[in-house]
Amino acid sequence: MEDFFDAFESLENLEEESRRMENRERRVGEGNLQRILELTHQINQADDPDLVFSRLLSSAIELVDAEFGALVLEDEDGHWTYPHALDREGKSCEHAEKLVSTSIVRQVLQTGISARNEDIQNNEALSTRSSVIKLNLKSSLCVPLRLQDRIVGVIYVHNQSRISVFTDTMLVLLEVFCELGSIILTHISLRREERRRYQEVRDLQAYHQSIVDSVPVMLLVVDDSGRVHFSNRLTDELLQQNPYLEWTGSAFQVERRVMDRIGFHEEAGGGGFDFERQGRTFRLFPFPLPSSERRKGRQGLVISEVTLQKRMEQQLLEKEKSDMLSRMAGSIAHEIKNALTPVKGRLGLLEARIIANEELYSQITPDLRIINEMADRISRIASNLTTLSRPLSMNRQLLDMNHEVEQVLQLLKETGGRIKNFYCGLFDEQGGSLPPGSRFQIDLDLDENLPQQLGDRDYIQQLLMNLLINAAHAVEDKGEGSIRIQTRHSGQTVVLTVSDTGCGIAADQLKRIWDPYFTTKVSGRGSGLGLTLVRMVVEKHEAEMKLDSIQGQGTSFTIRFPLGFGREPEFND
Repeated sequence: MEDFFDAFESLENLEEESRRMENRERRVGEGNLQRILELTHQINQADDPDLVFSRLLSSAIELVDAEFGALVLEDEDGHWTYPHALDREGKSCEHAEKLVSTSIVRQVLQTGISARNEDIQNNEALSTRSSVIKLNLKSSLCVPLRLQDRIVGVIYVHNQSRISVFTDTMLVLLEVFCELGSIILTHISLRREERRRYQEVRDLQAYHQSIVDSVPVMLLVVDDSGRVHFSNRLTDELLQQNPYLEWTGSAFQVERRVMDRIGFHEEAGGGGFDFERQGRTFRLFPFPLPSSERRKGRQGLVISEVTLQKRMEQQLLEKEKSDMLSRMAGSIAHEIKNALTPVKGRLGLLEARIIANEELYSQITPDLRIINEMADRISRIASNLTTLSRPLSMNRQLLDMNHEVEQVLQLLKETGGRIKNFYCGLFDEQGGSLPPGSRFQIDLDLDENLPQQLGDRDYIQQLLMNLLINAAHAVEDKGEGSIRIQTRHSGQTVVLTVSDTGCGIAADQLKRIWDPYFTTKVSGRGSGLGLTLVRMVVEKHEAEMKLDSIQGQGTSFTIRFPLGFGREPEFND
């Protein structure tokens, strides 16, 4: 009878334990749903894998009511690490490698299958394992942790005091937890990879931009309207002062006239060309760009400043011209001097023959004197031809610019009739209207208080003659107009201005007028050497010359001569 009551009591205990287990599983299931919701909420917030692992492990221990839990990770070389180990209260445990059954962990890592072990002490396969014996394990759960189809570790929990506490439901829930953890970790990994790749792209863009910015030329991408879509640093630095860009109110745009010269089209860039803006020379090369739906009709431009290069090229060209001119001038001068020698000799003989006839001699002596002076001047001019490409030999002396102007005008009036069609008050003290035979006028505005200056008289007179002859030709070619000669004193300079209201010089010819043998006159009226010599005389006197000319309106040469040499005259008009 006593045995019966004992058996009945045992049955009641079993039923109580069963009800307790059912209630526990129900509570565990309800708690798990809340945990899953919490972890799901953390998916979009977690950014640190270590934090995810810690939360996952602490939730797993609480979920299955384990006494100990650990996260074991395995790298690609098979080495294990134990980043987290916690007890039931959530406290970290040191030396986790000594608190984990390596046999159970190894089995799950190798097979990839979760393991639930109850009553381990009576399990023939595990009870004899050294780690099981040492830890006195009663029950355990071990679930693989995957990351993108690769097993990277396990979640391991155990009890050392109780058996039969880990149910199949707990195992399934723990597997769900681990899958959720894998999703979180994959999400974090993808986000980190995305950020890494994004940063790589940014770094690559910055590197490419630094290369583009380091290029010592201006780079632009424009559409067929000239609107700028891209520019490098050098272009940006010069954007406000770029001579080929204009502000449209919303964006910078390449000038229409520049775009027209490019010959814009998508297949290939047009030919390069040079253009000038604000006294600087630029070289533009268009190049084609890959076309896309968004970037259709765009083209690249490379623009570099070649002002210095052009200047050097021009200097080289001038040197070549100068060398050629030197050889030619030497030959011409030699021939002129050879021809003048007998002329001078015949003049001497003629004077000796007629000296006995006093009346005739007195009549022609002035003419002989002028002829002799002109022969001497021609000889000097011939000698000066050789100086067009060599340093001028200066004979410095004090001179009066007003006197030199009058001398040259008188000389041009008396010899050759260079200004025979011009009336000048210098030749007619009565002044007034143009006398018969005079079609044009020369006006003089000479400063009576003009100081003397250092200079070479022959070269100054040559300069004046060339400027006056050119002015006379310009007025005659137009058929109307006048010449004006002005002198004035300004600071430490004497200012000479020779202007006319003739036909003027075309804009495209202004730069070439200084070239030897270039002339705008009709054939036979000019050698093309006059202005070349004018510029050389100006430079040799350390003077400064300014040219203004408008086609159809006239031309003006203004020259500032320093009173002495060694000064840098400047225009302050």
